[in-house]
Amino acid sequence: MNSKTNGQSPRSIVWLAGGNERGGALSAIVNLANALRLAGHRTRVIACDDGPLTEAVKRAKIDLHVMSLGAPPNLSGDGAEKFLSLYRVRRYRQGAAPRIAAHLRACGADATLDVLQTTTPELLPLAVDVSLRMGVRCVWEMTNAISETPFDLARRFFRSWCVRGNVLVLANSQYTADSIAGGGVEPRVMHLGVDPDRFDPHRSGAWDRRIEDRSSLGIAADAPVVGLIARMVESKNQLSAIEALASLGERAKDLHLLLVGGPMESPYGRAVESMRSRLGLVERVHVIGASDEPERWLKVCDVAMSVYRGAETFGISAVEAMMSGRAVLVHARGGPGETVMDGQTGWHIHRADVHGIAEGLVRMLDDRSKWKSMGEASRVHALRRLSIAQQREAYERFVFDS
Repeated sequence: MNSKTNGQSPRSIVWLAGGNERGGALSAIVNLANALRLAGHRTRVIACDDGPLTEAVKRAKIDLHVMSLGAPPNLSGDGAEKFLSLYRVRRYRQGAAPRIAAHLRACGADATLDVLQTTTPELLPLAVDVSLRMGVRCVWEMTNAISETPFDLARRFFRSWCVRGNVLVLANSQYTADSIAGGGVEPRVMHLGVDPDRFDPHRSGAWDRRIEDRSSLGIAADAPVVGLIARMVESKNQLSAIEALASLGERAKDLHLLLVGGPMESPYGRAVESMRSRLGLVERVHVIGASDEPERWLKVCDVAMSVYRGAETFGISAVEAMMSGRAVLVHARGGPGETVMDGQTGWHIHRADVHGIAEGLVRMLDDRSKWKSMGEASRVHALRRLSIAQQREAYERFVFDS
């Protein structure tokens, strides 16, 4: 028995992925697979095709096999298009399932595999099909909520597959869980976790790097900085954050906004550049672009914000900020409302429009004397509830002990 598995026998888990996952779905697969591997379990990713996910898996040195089946079809559209997308998913499953099962048997997985898992909604039917062929447990780690559709088609579709395959559903937030619960499906909530060491605010050299990065951006050492670290897309709401800052005028005259994320060479990225110029905020709104070092830029900031336009199902950037010892201003609809404690580890806003964000910024600025203590509370909370070790233990409890 491997002592790293906390008294449990090492298990074998295979992730079934499309290969083109990115963002939260990509992080969910790589982070958990790596944490379980380091704990002594056998983890492997089988990807239908190459893409951003396969590149990330290679970098993490997780066992990988690419099936070259082509990208899975999207479940998208309304009305007739929705039915057509369901047909495409069915055809894809019928062709892919026997090939994947045959590959697993050729690898000897029919005798060793314990869990077949997916995070990708379009792949749930395929995962169920393969798991039934192999006689193993199927797990769906939900990283997105089920959206409302006419006749409740999407929810009925996913529930039917969960029931058919006796699927264990692990939702990344209560908000996500509520979107699928019912009809014989009882999801468990497993919040995602982040690496405490990577996001340690006291790592050697962190303060010197903070000063260097601030200096390179033209930000004074004592200037207040709020960071928004997210993909440069409309739903992440960078334009509203800039406009909210501008609307406060003298009230926030010293506050800097740091935007980290890409792509910048897009209509939305260009709109962000245009707005900060048009509003005269070039010296106080700093655009970094895409970066794979969120921990670096969080150290530049005093506080962070996450103002997703709708309901964000989890909000990993808010958790990374808390683990970095930063209080976080968040739109409380969805996951961030569960992970960030209002008035203790950050501030909730209930409208992610310009007015709502501006009100949140005022509240944040009024609490400036508490930023340090709130940041410390954020780190403690994240260590206790939102570390990758906590997530791994929750996974082992839900999947292996139930």
